[in-house]
Amino acid sequence: MPEAAIPFGNNMESSQEELAGASPLSVNTVTDSKGAVMQRPGIGLYSSAPTAAYGAEIDGLYTTVTGLLFAVGGAAPSRPVLLVRPDGFEDLSVNQTAGYLTGTLRPEFAEGEMLLVLTAGGDPQKVTFADLVSSRLGGGPPNGSSVVANASRLLIDNPVISGQIQFSDVFTGSVTFAGAETWIPAIDNSAGFFNAVARPDPVVAVRDNTNEVFVFGSSTLQVFDPDPVVTYAPAATREVGCVAGSSVVKYDQTFAWLDDKRRFVVSDGRTFQPISDQIQQTLNDMTSVSDCFGYRFVEGHCDALVWTFPTDGRTFAYQNGKGWAEWMGWSDTSNTLTQFPVTAQFLRGDQDKNVVAVGPTGFIRELSRDFSSDTTDVTTRILATTTTGFIDHDTNARKQCVAVRLTLRRGLTGNNQQGLLYWRDDLGQWEGGLSFTLGASGDYQPVVEFRSLGVYRTRQWKFVFSGTDPFSLANATEEFNILGN
Repeated sequence: MPEAAIPFGNNMESSQEELAGASPLSVNTVTDSKGAVMQRPGIGLYSSAPTAAYGAEIDGLYTTVTGLLFAVGGAAPSRPVLLVRPDGFEDLSVNQTAGYLTGTLRPEFAEGEMLLVLTAGGDPQKVTFADLVSSRLGGGPPNGSSVVANASRLLIDNPVISGQIQFSDVFTGSVTFAGAETWIPAIDNSAGFFNAVARPDPVVAVRDNTNEVFVFGSSTLQVFDPDPVVTYAPAATREVGCVAGSSVVKYDQTFAWLDDKRRFVVSDGRTFQPISDQIQQTLNDMTSVSDCFGYRFVEGHCDALVWTFPTDGRTFAYQNGKGWAEWMGWSDTSNTLTQFPVTAQFLRGDQDKNVVAVGPTGFIRELSRDFSSDTTDVTTRILATTTTGFIDHDTNARKQCVAVRLTLRRGLTGNNQQGLLYWRDDLGQWEGGLSFTLGASGDYQPVVEFRSLGVYRTRQWKFVFSGTDPFSLANATEEFNILGN
């Protein structure tokens, strides 16, 4: 009898015809390079941060090259700049003149050898490493939405003049950072500006990559290179814009972001590739996209681009070559899926850890596949669901399902937690709910088999796991027999 794979995985698609094979749902899953399906990374305690919450939402995280962890908390317009230590939060803004970060946008960070610079659409702020004092960045910089450090200068967009990027004087070494506070244009190009004027669209975000500066406008992308004569010279222009500045995520030598057509795209500034075809209708149906923010989760084999839409309360994760899944939390009180609670993330290179801010009260936690549950003030399970599209094995004839075989990693913890297998035929009701366990401790038999699961013409499958143990669905197959009409 023939046997075929059941294609579980990151199969999420929106407003496609299920009967043609589209999968409508994949929640809290990631897929490895061999196609094994696992639950998304969990949220656990982070040894370099306090267990208790800060007390207000945190919407910015940054770790310096020396290992200092900074956070921005509280609500606009006066937001405290925090130093995060294992024993608590130190508010660097308290008792300092103009110590709070102003502006209503998500904070952006740029690091120099002697200071950290922050901006959020208000007055740019600096934290000096010598004394860990938060104060206004001097020299009259613009109140831009983005700040980057490039070619030993700071660059900030000017919201008053459309398309203009101002740059500071050069600041290098460990003796002085005076150049970072020199912004008045000078004839010798020590400080000045350049204009991204391929089209008079406003600047949405500024980023740097290696030795180039990317200026994301509302309808264009322009790339500039450092130049010995004009300081910054145009290098490339592309007809693709950005609708949410905080959606821009560095992706190795490229960037990924939400463009002006509500597509997620990846580009090196010369070519670009849309990656969101499968979920495009979902993106088109969003209430608001301007507050979208993104980040990159990297751990072992798992490399995912993650974007959250706070207004709509949805988070989507993309794995290159593996597709999309929606990441969500869980409420034991209401027994329902909830919004994914991460409000900010930073990939900490010195520790190889994904540090996250969680929830409305500002917990600092770690996002890792080492955790199979979510822990903030309480611990909750992660409900993972992967659903296929309708499968007909290339014929409309009736098929008999002889057997389904699931290959799983079992017997790891001894908790004997259960998964569930469902199916439905021809747009009918879901059936089954056949349970299987992950095995008692020492039960390492990997294959679970279900036999004689009915007759159908086209069938959809769903796999559900909602425990606090890790799971890995390595393979799923169906043995079937074609009966004819």
